[in-house]
Parts: sequence; structure tokens; C-alpha cells
Amino acid sequence: MATINGTGAQAGEQIPPGKPMSMEQHMLDKGAQMLQSLMPIKHMNQHVCTFALYSHDMTRQIETHHYVTRVNQDFLQCAVYDTDDSTGHLIGVEYIVSDRIFETLPPDEQKLWHTHAYEIKSSLWVNPRVPEMVVRPELENLAKTYGKFWCTWQTDRGDKLPMGPPALMMSPQGAGIGVVNPVLVQKRDNKYNISSDALKSARVEIAEPEWLNPQADYWKQHHDKGDKLPMGPPALMMSPQGAGIGVVNPVLVQKRDDKYNISSDALKSARVEIAEPEWLNPQADYWKQHHDKGFAVEVETTEMKKRASFP
Repeated sequence: MATINGTGAQAGEQIPPGKPMSMEQHMLDKGAQMLQSLMPIKHMNQHVCTFALYSHDMTRQIETHHYVTRVNQDFLQCAVYDTDDSTGHLIGVEYIVSDRIFETLPPDEQKLWHTHAYEIKSSLWVNPRVPEMVVRPELENLAKTYGKFWCTWQTDRGDKLPMGPPALMMSPQGAGIGVVNPVLVQKRDNKYNISSDALKSARVEIAEPEWLNPQADYWKQHHDKGDKLPMGPPALMMSPQGAGIGVVNPVLVQKRDDKYNISSDALKSARVEIAEPEWLNPQADYWKQHHDKGFAVEVETTEMKKRASFP
């Protein structure tokens, strides 16, 4: 019987598929790392381990690793990985806002967001290897926040590459289909040598929000049924092309060139001998084959799966 590894793939399979990194590529990456600022990445200052549930099938639950950048006191952005080791895959992004910001969102937009109060109070949300007393003020603030998490790569089901449209993720809850499988929690606790029960007791005095907007955790208010996403999935982006509506506005290019003191025309001339692919699959750049028409990813109403594989 084939075994399954932590990302959902069969043992021995490589995710993503590809050749090993060459020495030349390692040297190029090291050189670029020394020459470039990589400022957005350097502002990631927290690692959080927690759990998430797929909104269209809440029996599917995953451990997630958020690398957090605090933009200001009311807004955080997180790059989400499926593990914290060097082979981790970037599986999505979560945005976190304060209750003050959340209340300014349109009601239909609020349906895409989830609360964090239970996640914090139940100790599912942890900062690995950071003493609880150090993160306590942050936890008190986060208990009042709301998050929107899109998963772009479902490695838990064995996807070797990011496939299909993003999936909206939900925060664990304390009852019904929102309860996290205790086996997942114990596995996480063992890895970091922590006790979720002890942390839960230590967090009992963290104040819960006086009011949780019922538009968040929308599925809880609607009989465990999945709803059509009112504002649609994230926008699918296309690569610029050399003709038609795919041509980039030259003003944008010049603005970029001025910022980095480069010349796109000179770079274009220097790259003239770079070989083009012998064949480009027409399924890519799909819009080019269909009369310059864009296309949207449709989201359909679906009945949520309600039976989990654990008590």
C-alpha cells in the first residue's frame, strides 16, 4: 500500500516535479541575494502555526504555517506554507484586519472572512519556540481580528502543482464540522514540544470580543451549507504579450526603468540571442487564441460535505 507524506503526495513522489538545482543556479541565486534588497520578505517577523479548513469541504483540514508581516496596527499579511522546513510549499495568502477595519467592509465582502477568537483561545494558533508571555499582547490583539485566507495550492490532496482556482479557507471552531481533528493537533504539539491543553488554560483570561460580526464565519449562520462566494475568487493574472491588448503601457515600463536606473530597450537588445521555445502550448495564454477576450473563473454554489472522518 502506498504511503502518503505530509503534503498529501505518495512517498517517493517529488512536489513540485522538476530537475535538481544546478550549481550554476545556486550561484546565481546567491549573487542575486547579495545584490537585491528583498525588502518585503525581510519584513516578515513572525511564524505562526495553526490549522485551516476548506470552506467547500470542511472535512479537509490542514496544518498551516503563516509568515507574518505587520503593515500597521490594523492590517497584517501572511505568506502561508504547508510546513516550516526548507522544502515548504507556498500554498496561499491570508490577510488579517482589526475589528475596526472589518466593520467598514461591505456585508457581501464580510462573508469571505473568518474570526480568530476561538483559534487563539483554544491554543490552535501558536508561535513556535516563542515564550507565551512574549506573544501574549499580540494574542490579545489577534483575538479581535478577522482573516481572509485563499489557498492556491492544495498539496494535502497530492497536487504536484497549483491547480484550479483558489479555495477559500475557514478558521477552526469549537463545535460541529469546525472542530479540528485532535490527531492533527497532537502531531503539531509533539513536533514543537508544547501542550495545547496547557496553553488553552494559560489563555483563559484573554478577553473575547464583545461582539463577533455574524457575517464572518458565514457558514455557521447558514445551517452548515456552503454559499456561493458573493465577490468571486481572486483575479487570474496574465503575462504581457507583444501585440493587441497584451501590450504593457509604456508609461509603466518607463516608471519601473527610472526607479532601478535601467533601460528596457538596452536589455531587450542584449537578450536577442536568448533562444525562444520551439513550441508554445496554445492552452497557455488562452486569451490570445480566443480573439483577445478575457475569461473569468466561475464559482458555483456547492453543498458542503458535513461528515468528518473522525468523531
